[in-house]
Amino acid sequence: MRHTVVDRFLDVVRSSPDRVAVLSPGSPITYAELAAAAGGVQHLIAAAGGRPGSRVGLLTGHDAQVIATIMGALLAGCVYVPLDPAYPAPRLAYMLDDADVSVLVTTRRHEALARTLLGDRPGPIVFIEDATPTPPSACAAVEPDGPAYLRYTSGSTGVPKGVAQSHRNLLHCVDNQIDSLSITPEDRLSLLASVSFDASIPDIYPALLTGAAVVPIDVRALTPAELVRRLADSEVTVYHSTPTLYRYVLDALGPDGRLPSVRAVLLGGERVTRDDVLAGRGRFADACLFVNGYGATEATFVAHHHTSFDVRDAFPEAGPLMPIGRTLPGYDVVLLDPAGDSAEDDCRVEGEIALRGPHLALGYWRDPERTAERFTTDRQGRRIYRTGDLGRRLPDGTLICLGRLDRQIKVRGFRVEPAEVETHLTARDGVAKAVVSLSGDRLVAHVQPVPGAVLDPAALRRSAAENLPDHMVPAAVMVLDALPLTPTGKVDVRALPAPAAARSGEPPATPAEEAVHAAWCAVLGVTEVGVTEPFFDAGGHSLLLGRLQRRLTDLAGEPVSMTALFEHATVRAQARALLEQAAPPAAARSAPAVRDDDDDRDDGEYDDELDGRIAVVGLGCRFPGAPGPAAFWSVLANGVDAIWDYSEAELRALGIGDRLLADPAHVRSGGKLDGVADFDAEFFGFTAEEAARTDPQHRLFLETAWEALEDAGCDPERFDGQVGVFASTSANRYFLFHLFGNPAAGSPDDPDDWEGRILPHQRSDHLPGQVAYRLGLTGPAVAVQTACSSSLVAVGLAAQSLADHRCDLALAGGVTVTWPRHRHTPGGMVSPTAGAARSTPRRRAPGSPAAAAWSR
Repeated sequence: MRHTVVDRFLDVVRSSPDRVAVLSPGSPITYAELAAAAGGVQHLIAAAGGRPGSRVGLLTGHDAQVIATIMGALLAGCVYVPLDPAYPAPRLAYMLDDADVSVLVTTRRHEALARTLLGDRPGPIVFIEDATPTPPSACAAVEPDGPAYLRYTSGSTGVPKGVAQSHRNLLHCVDNQIDSLSITPEDRLSLLASVSFDASIPDIYPALLTGAAVVPIDVRALTPAELVRRLADSEVTVYHSTPTLYRYVLDALGPDGRLPSVRAVLLGGERVTRDDVLAGRGRFADACLFVNGYGATEATFVAHHHTSFDVRDAFPEAGPLMPIGRTLPGYDVVLLDPAGDSAEDDCRVEGEIALRGPHLALGYWRDPERTAERFTTDRQGRRIYRTGDLGRRLPDGTLICLGRLDRQIKVRGFRVEPAEVETHLTARDGVAKAVVSLSGDRLVAHVQPVPGAVLDPAALRRSAAENLPDHMVPAAVMVLDALPLTPTGKVDVRALPAPAAARSGEPPATPAEEAVHAAWCAVLGVTEVGVTEPFFDAGGHSLLLGRLQRRLTDLAGEPVSMTALFEHATVRAQARALLEQAAPPAAARSAPAVRDDDDDRDDGEYDDELDGRIAVVGLGCRFPGAPGPAAFWSVLANGVDAIWDYSEAELRALGIGDRLLADPAHVRSGGKLDGVADFDAEFFGFTAEEAARTDPQHRLFLETAWEALEDAGCDPERFDGQVGVFASTSANRYFLFHLFGNPAAGSPDDPDDWEGRILPHQRSDHLPGQVAYRLGLTGPAVAVQTACSSSLVAVGLAAQSLADHRCDLALAGGVTVTWPRHRHTPGGMVSPTAGAARSTPRRRAPGSPAAAAWSR
């Protein structure tokens, strides 16, 4: 018998190599291709020192790559530890350290974050992009009862806790899922949950072990309407999500929308109501199966309740709740009394739900005390996990989950231990006590200040957002002089005031603001909100933003993009950007744009009229730790320090001599670019010799200029118009330190032929002409040099050239490539320790961008 999911996966690869394994936007990936990708990751991990049983961190996005990476880690016999890049860096660093990760697998996009997380901690980083697709080697020998993965969930002690599960138990859970949902090779299973959550297990492995296809969709990057389109386009047959996300999907479908390919709907993570089932009637395939699943990270799914979408008269004893059904093979549910004892015949009607069986998780990672508290044994020595849920058993044996006995709560399907949020809040200056609870479906924090302290609720919420996952950030923080107490001295949660329905702030002042304000209030469930308060500070989250998008689209009469909502994050900004400018009155459209000299209104009250034209902006860039715009945004959003500390060996390899190395003022840190030497000479019309003589700054600018044009959807050969180039570059250190006086750089016949062979490729004022020549552009080519503001001035000149109709499209930007040869000068711009530029007397910022190009 095969005891691991990897063995079974390889069986499918051998029998069905050409079937689609992963269905992502773009090209579908077959089982043979997925196995080869996983084999490449397997060899990367092994080469980096990953050994069977060691922990391997997976810092990846939500796409086909993460599936290949998981399978590669399992092929290597390692324990995989999923690390969601969307989590705050401090939380990820704790998880990485607690798991004692030996190898960190990531992508170039997340390189800067990966290096920040490792810090001074030893351990190699390997990049998925460096993996060469290779048929997987024989799976490393693993102990079936050894851990397959380590997942972190919210912890009641104030820090996340790791839950380890074995290979044998993982396979048992997967087989239960396959049998319960009758998964076949013809199915397509949605993967909506992050792989950091155990909810991803019933989606990935049942597909890969049957020859079906996984459809990974990053719901955090999409609106509900976009999610619905993706589900429909992918023809998903088995839909799985939390009840909260399911409700948003139904909302986005509208009254007449359907997903006719979906034959089974599986919900889990929260209590499901009868209304949830009835709301899905007629929305999916005929005879679609509805399944309410129950489980925990400590066991994944242990019970399923199957029903149809017509449940009006079924289980009246359950009231508004849907039953969680009966246990799946290998598990029993025991109802415990308050003392933790079960009846001998296991027929107790109501009590704490405890899961019994041989397939529970191994326990909490390196935490024997907490493991012993939650994982116990019955009188026969059988393992039991106490869930903390209150359950009831109906006369026919069907189970219902009534809610929690402890303080653990669920927010949009995510498990939250209030103590972890409270621990963070009480660690802030001035906070004496904190209590976190659920008010409706919103997480609310009540805090008590230390005597004399003045607390800023918005600042406390921002601090939580910087350190906790999105679902653990309170929607509202309320400051109370003193928390209410019970007669026994405990916080009286029932006496805590609910958040006010009306939020303080400036009221709407125009009809457009009133319309947008009404949409916000409807979505947020409040009666008032300040017009200058950002949406997320007002208690919004990504799913609610999707609802707001639909309401504003109806108001504007045209599609409103999510980008616009992020750029204009307040009621006032959205009113001005989406309504006041988008649909001016007819009289205003026909009136001449003449200002009355006697008009005493502020200039800010006049908005430029839209003339119906569209500006297309493309972007290409290369920064330390960020090879493209998406990676650069990740660096900015996560506050990543991309400064690189060079080792002495690296400095010597760069040609740094002994005298400079011995100088105490030598700064050994700075920005570090990867792939500077990688240049497709033939693509840009260079000979190999020309490319070797060309300033790397010119080469990088050429590459990013082309990327910007691609990003803007512009092919220079087909563009019918003038394309201008406005560029700046810094001093050519390549020429000074590598070419000048180098006999190999000259002509074999005339070593002194510098003018003809060297200089045209080196001068900074040749860069825009070089770009125009190589890309076949015919507009103005202007070199810009205004010291530190050169790139900004280049963009300004490009905009002016477009406004003056001197060109129809403009490339603008700058480039600088340096290496750590500089010495610190007291009072100068360069930091003596961090290689950072001094932006103000009190703050320092990371080094300058290496290469950037903008296209409009």
